[in-house]
Amino acid sequence: MLAFAKATPDTEAAAAEAGGATGGGGPAAVGEAVERIVSAVDESALALYYGKARDNTDAADRKAAKKEATERSEQRSALRSALLARASALSPGSISKDGGGSEEEASRFKEAVGEMKAWLESGDACADEEEKDSHALVLTKYELAMGRQGSALSTLRARVAAQKGGKRSKALSAELTTLYRELGFDHWAANAEELAARNFPPFKQPL
Repeated sequence: MLAFAKATPDTEAAAAEAGGATGGGGPAAVGEAVERIVSAVDESALALYYGKARDNTDAADRKAAKKEATERSEQRSALRSALLARASALSPGSISKDGGGSEEEASRFKEAVGEMKAWLESGDACADEEEKDSHALVLTKYELAMGRQGSALSTLRARVAAQKGGKRSKALSAELTTLYRELGFDHWAANAEELAARNFPPFKQPL
């Protein structure tokens, strides 16, 4: 999931580790790689840079200004992807109308989402379609943990409707069906299952 770490060699190495960790290393493995990326980015300097309107065409040294703009953009992308990865790793393993997990796990997840939202409020800023899927699922689980079931449903439905044939289209549709059932909308769940059967027919070996 992590196609980031562009700012420094340190973040590149950490990204490779985090990418492997998301494949089964668990929150601890992801967290260690993410922390290396976060520590390599000066968040205060980055916030200060993007807190001002800039026109590099009027800069005294356009080449230096362009280089800085590129570096800042890469750092921001790396930070966003890292924070998303951490929030995703700490999210409940499955959709649950009451949020799922223990009180301590829920607290850590909420804190991670708060840090993520400081830099990645909207899925439009995600690096790719796969990250947009992860972002929507993280926010859905967050809204459930906060007791905002209507907002959770709206978030996930919007992402499923906006998908453009991403790798996780089928999986995210299944998550939406699960959410329907969790909220007691069995008729909607049945309709979603019928739609998924049409959109994702089982593969048949050719004769």
